[in-house]
Amino acid sequence: MTHHVSRRDALRSTGAAGLALLGGGLLSACGAPGGSSGGGTRLTMFRWAGAQGEVPKEVGDAFAKRYGVTVRYIEGTNAETFPKLVSSVQVNAHRPLLNLGFFNAQSFAQGAAEGLWAPVDSKLVPNAAKVLPEFRRDDGLGVYTVMDAMGILYNTNVVKSPPKSWLDLFKPEYRSKVTTWDAPAFAVNAVPVVNKLKGGGEADLSKGIDVFADAAKKGQFAGLAADGSFAMACGELETSVRLRLPIVHLQFTNHSLGWIKMLQHLYTGRRYFGVDPGTIDAVGVARACGMRAHRVRSLPELTRRLRSFHEDGGPLYLDIEVPHLIDHTPPVPAWDTGRAGTGERPVY
Repeated sequence: MTHHVSRRDALRSTGAAGLALLGGGLLSACGAPGGSSGGGTRLTMFRWAGAQGEVPKEVGDAFAKRYGVTVRYIEGTNAETFPKLVSSVQVNAHRPLLNLGFFNAQSFAQGAAEGLWAPVDSKLVPNAAKVLPEFRRDDGLGVYTVMDAMGILYNTNVVKSPPKSWLDLFKPEYRSKVTTWDAPAFAVNAVPVVNKLKGGGEADLSKGIDVFADAAKKGQFAGLAADGSFAMACGELETSVRLRLPIVHLQFTNHSLGWIKMLQHLYTGRRYFGVDPGTIDAVGVARACGMRAHRVRSLPELTRRLRSFHEDGGPLYLDIEVPHLIDHTPPVPAWDTGRAGTGERPVY
């Protein structure tokens, strides 16, 4: 039966020095133990392919080092690995394909129905008891997936002392320097979390909403997007103007669906499909909504425009021309191996 462990808690329990942020995996323990030979224990762990498999391997390696065991890895996807696990247990329940794995919510639910997972030992995973009772499973399998998929990324060149609490993100020194990641991280989970920190409950989120409302009035957040996302989100420009929200919208334009095009560039023989939409004049659309908007082509101009936002307030839209990911590849581990021709397409 199952064992939900956040990457942060798993790293703490294994004594690893690093802290993984923005994670949301399931570390599930299969019921049968690993093999042993000559007094040494061997465990087999499933991890996702590509960049999302790096942290699970770090957890496994740290665990192996601390407890003197051997951990072997199976890299793949839930779609291919979970059915093999089920089949192996059906053939011989005492010799499962693997002992540990990072599975998605669907595989976890199916495995729970099959009785594949080991229950959480509260002595080994004391942090599970810190989760509100209504978010724990009644069958002893831990907490629901993605309950902890929140973390903070910060630029160490700018932020010398990182925030110690979610409430720190609302402090004046971070004004216009905070942005949100995609769901289900801070953009979604933060209201109930902040509400709880302010003494509120799930039945009434008003305390958390008030914190965000006050922050919005003070221009605490910067909205980051790319031109590929503009068509999906541009309706909120009218909202920003109508409510006179002090938001600066920063759009990074490389005239393509950059992330997807990069995947096609690396893993489909540079055969591109549906990744080069027609260019939308974001500045023109923003101005049509009644917002100040400018196209930015240099760092000094960006600095000047941001200063004007601090002085004048109100919503501001800045369209920033940037190179394509193909020409200037960001530090994505799976892409480094892809460029070297030694990696498989990551699964997201």
